[in-house]
Amino acid sequence: MNGIVADSTTGKPVQDATVYILKDNKAVATSFSDQQGVFNFMNIPSGNYQLYVSITGYQAYHAPIQISQSAINAGKIFIKNKTITLNTFEIKQSIPPITIKKDTLEFNANSVKTRPNAVVEELLKHVPGVSIDANGKITAQGETVKRILVDGKPFFGNNTFLTTQNLPAEIIDKIQLIDGKSELAQFTGFDDGSHEKIINITLKKNRRRGTTATTSAGYGTDDRYAISGNVNSFNEQDRLSAVANGNNLNDRNFNPGNTHAGNQPGNGMANSWSGAINYNMEDKKKIRLDVSYDAVDNHSQNNITNFRQTFFPDTTWYYNQQNNTSSHSVNHSLHSRLNYKIDESQSILILPELSFSKTDNIQNNQYESLNKNKDTSISGQAFNTSRQSAPNINIQGLYRKRFKKRGRTFSTDFSVERNSSTGNNTFQTQDHLLLLDSIGSYDRLTRNNTINSNIRLRLSYTTPLSRDRLLQLSYTWKG
Repeated sequence: MNGIVADSTTGKPVQDATVYILKDNKAVATSFSDQQGVFNFMNIPSGNYQLYVSITGYQAYHAPIQISQSAINAGKIFIKNKTITLNTFEIKQSIPPITIKKDTLEFNANSVKTRPNAVVEELLKHVPGVSIDANGKITAQGETVKRILVDGKPFFGNNTFLTTQNLPAEIIDKIQLIDGKSELAQFTGFDDGSHEKIINITLKKNRRRGTTATTSAGYGTDDRYAISGNVNSFNEQDRLSAVANGNNLNDRNFNPGNTHAGNQPGNGMANSWSGAINYNMEDKKKIRLDVSYDAVDNHSQNNITNFRQTFFPDTTWYYNQQNNTSSHSVNHSLHSRLNYKIDESQSILILPELSFSKTDNIQNNQYESLNKNKDTSISGQAFNTSRQSAPNINIQGLYRKRFKKRGRTFSTDFSVERNSSTGNNTFQTQDHLLLLDSIGSYDRLTRNNTINSNIRLRLSYTTPLSRDRLLQLSYTWKG
């Protein structure tokens, strides 16, 4: 399907208009008009839709359209300028589901109806270009989303899953897809090539103050249980959010709005407990503090029994195996961000991050081989244990100074990173050969201790060369 967007007064083509194909008020496909006002859509399933055209300075255009298997030419679509003069008038607002603002795509959450107790994830699935896989990984416009902000503030650090699964959809006003730049690039205006895809969620104005809470609990057969809760307390300067979950349903992140219940990968049954807390504080004069902490405790048990019979031309052999595996993992993560404004021209930013993970695995494998008379010929046991711990620390800092001349800045940033991993592995086997009346055994102990440390210091100075040109001088030291 194709068409042309044109000005109803001049008849000239309109460039950069956003054209949507809507189905039940949801965007099915999005296109933009080029310099000739032409837009195109490909591979739209047959059916009845709404064609919606939106661009700043013009009235929104919408009309029903029927799409079939054959190519469709919508012809010229004339949109009217918003500048009109009336003696008496009535204003009716038509809010487009999506608007484009420079490098930001903004999705209007009110354009989608969600089920009761729905969470942010359900809204994200309606945003064009955004996909979420079974493990909660978010991809936007082909890039992995590593951070989610709420009203421009960090929310649960880099744990996007906690945000999408615990923030109620009913309090959301808009969802913005942003091409984020580094802290230094935002300050100096000099693009250092460090980009990331960020989602910023803006809350409804009447929900930026107050407290919301949700809780859920269930109990079933075989002593299966699930319990979860979350609370969000917001005001203009302080925001506090807390989440807690516990279950033995093979789901580490069960909660009332979670659509992934029972999706925990792996075999066996798992008992999981997790919790997280996020705090934002802003002193309008000097200090802005963001802190988040989350912890997960997961214990899984897996028992496998195998019975195998092998047929040969003159005999039959049997093989029996009992494998028991137990795994216990604990993860802690702390993210913080402190921004101190010295004065109108200077500020200091500190970003400490701490994490700790520990895993313990035990595997006991018992087996035996039997002849055609089911007499045991070989019996044995293999016992394997492993333990691994990994404390990590990463501290980044940035000092920024802006001079009176526009575009002239000085900054220094540093990072200190230390990643370590310590563990051991034991492997023991014992085979009893009954026909030979002999015993064979094998013992192995493996230990590892790895430490990686990195230190980086960078000095940067920018000065304007012209109205739209900047010169940056930088020096970097690594150790």
